[in-house]
Amino acid sequence: MSILKKLQITSFRQFCLINLVFAITGSLAVFISGYLTGFLGTNLRLDLPALYWSLRVVGIFVVYQVILLAVALPFGQFHYFINVQKKMLRRFKFKTPGH
Repeated sequence: MSILKKLQITSFRQFCLINLVFAITGSLAVFISGYLTGFLGTNLRLDLPALYWSLRVVGIFVVYQVILLAVALPFGQFHYFINVQKKMLRRFKFKTPGH
């Protein structure tokens, strides 16, 4: 089975757009998460590095989920990514609308 079929990607163009969305989203999530954890100050990063990095990782995860859909929208891939997120939430046993 082709990887494109497994991922339910219909064309090479869509494949390129999806990868572009992932690239932009990942970079933005790290940047915004760094900006948000910057409000915690350098004292927390130096005094309690485990707490700082825990908050940073959780922040990246949460910010990534929101930004993923926002970035996918102008590239016309919103429906693809909303379905991917629903599938992921079902795997974590969260209820999604329609299921």
